[in-house]
Amino acid sequence: MYKTMLMSMALGMMVGTSVFAQGISFEHKDWQINCDNTRTCRAAGYSPEDDANRVTVLLTRKAGKGQEVSALVQLSDIANDNEKKVVLPDKMILKIGDQSYGDIQLPSVKDSDDDLPSVLLTAAQTKALLHALKGTAKISFVGGNQEWVLPGNGASAVLLKMDAEQGRVGTPSALIKQGNKSEDSVLPALPTPVIYQKLLPKGDVKVWQSKIDWVLLQKELVKIKGDYCDALENSDASFEPKVVEVLTYNRLLITGFCSSGAYHTNYGYWIIHQEQPYQPKLITMIGEDEMEDNTIVFRMKEDVLGDCWSHQSWVWNGKDFVQASNIPSAMCRMIAMGGAWDLPTYVSIVK
Repeated sequence: MYKTMLMSMALGMMVGTSVFAQGISFEHKDWQINCDNTRTCRAAGYSPEDDANRVTVLLTRKAGKGQEVSALVQLSDIANDNEKKVVLPDKMILKIGDQSYGDIQLPSVKDSDDDLPSVLLTAAQTKALLHALKGTAKISFVGGNQEWVLPGNGASAVLLKMDAEQGRVGTPSALIKQGNKSEDSVLPALPTPVIYQKLLPKGDVKVWQSKIDWVLLQKELVKIKGDYCDALENSDASFEPKVVEVLTYNRLLITGFCSSGAYHTNYGYWIIHQEQPYQPKLITMIGEDEMEDNTIVFRMKEDVLGDCWSHQSWVWNGKDFVQASNIPSAMCRMIAMGGAWDLPTYVSIVK
């Protein structure tokens, strides 16, 4: 429930950004897909978390004509008891049904604390994998007398979603519903937004902390609070607002406690005028309590083990705090601590 709430918040907290520009997220059975604001789509499939040998595959395709699918595979080296590392082979073989599709050399991990690197499949292996995901043949990775099985449950629906978001349905380049429709109908890639991050102005926040009429400001904040800042109206919670930064154009950045969840405490951030009326502008209600490198961040693990995380960030461009990234959580399938893949719905280039 909390994860669902945060996913909705992630899609709803991008101030000044259209819903389409935020990208899309979709899950079905053992597969999920996120497409970002440039129309690049990333689909991932996972073994069930209770499998002894777990594997995940990431399929990435950029928008536009002539773009091929790349495939990365990653094995879990986490034992089910979470107390020891699984011994992995030096290489493995991609098998579909009873047929072998060549070796996959696994990179070595020198430090036991390092994340296990992912491995890029060849074009031929990727083509065979995509074909198999449309059917019922068993897909597995075999090596060192061990087997890692990749489920196909949900793959067709997810890959069809990828085709639809990129305008490929009915074209020869479609992954699921191919046809004779012209490739000219394939949607082009959208440009990646470029943000020129600026240094925050220097100012005495303590002076402004004492000048603000917090009672009046809180009444203004309640009017735009949305559904995720219970502390603004809950007498049992401590909103405790404070001035964080003195901004340009006679404005201030303020923050205050909003709510708590299972694995994250949410803080709201607003830009206000220094004088009444404060006219608060919402940035987010799910930020961390402290900024990092002049950046407002959101970072939350989605389960107690921390094998899946969500991330967001907002940076100062000299006039406003603007969204720089949005990476909703991947599935929690015990592949890697911190998460196996980043599946962003919003990307930018910060300079």
